[in-house]
Amino acid sequence: MIAAGSAGEIGGLVLDATGVGAVIGIPVGAASAAAIVTGAVVAGHGVFVSANTIVNIYNQSTGNNNPYNGPVDRGVTVVDEQGNAMPVKHGEQIHSSPDGSFQQVKDRNGVPTGTRKDGGGHPKHNDPKARGPHGHQVDSNGNPITIKGNPHLPIK
Repeated sequence: MIAAGSAGEIGGLVLDATGVGAVIGIPVGAASAAAIVTGAVVAGHGVFVSANTIVNIYNQSTGNNNPYNGPVDRGVTVVDEQGNAMPVKHGEQIHSSPDGSFQQVKDRNGVPTGTRKDGGGHPKHNDPKARGPHGHQVDSNGNPITIKGNPHLPIK
């Protein structure tokens, strides 16, 4: 658009120089100037969008988003092979048993938050729901989430 506008400006200038062509040259020059300005605005917008995209990609690729490597820089959700999901908030991390059957969400200082997966269960527990694989979840105030008063939540 800038190149076409520039060519129109040159053509309008040539027409203006002939005297007789000025009637056509002046409107051609004005339209060409508008094309140059529009092209510059469009190009500037393209540069802005490109720069903004680069910044967003950089921001998403920096910091820690793996809760197994320490506290995360933004909230993530960890999903195991069975489809069980555990939310991990900003500043939290996960500590896991070597086989992954037990996973505990901890805060930045390593203090358990109350959200965990007990994939192996507790075979000797009095509560039958605790004997098999189960999970524990807390609400935003740190209170255990229960089903009919039982904090041992079923998992797959």
